[in-house]
Amino acid sequence: MKNINYGVDEAVDVQVENQHENKKTTKKTTEKIYDIIKENPYISTKDISETIGNITADGVRYHINKLKKLGVLERVGADKGGYWKIKS
Repeated sequence: MKNINYGVDEAVDVQVENQHENKKTTKKTTEKIYDIIKENPYISTKDISETIGNITADGVRYHINKLKKLGVLERVGADKGGYWKIKS
């Protein structure tokens, strides 16, 4: 009889490790974006993505939305001419 679970435990362990590593990477990226906005509240998502280098403008928007949901960041004004406000 074949063992249908062969390799499943190892695959699950690798997947859990990858998810944990992704959370660390996501947290670091969010922190980078926060720091960049703190230095220049008038920066655009495109400029943030170019500054970081390995993330798209959509990826930056994803992290900004996380910061907004946490109540740490808010947009004041229009997309052009507005700025990011860091809440304390």
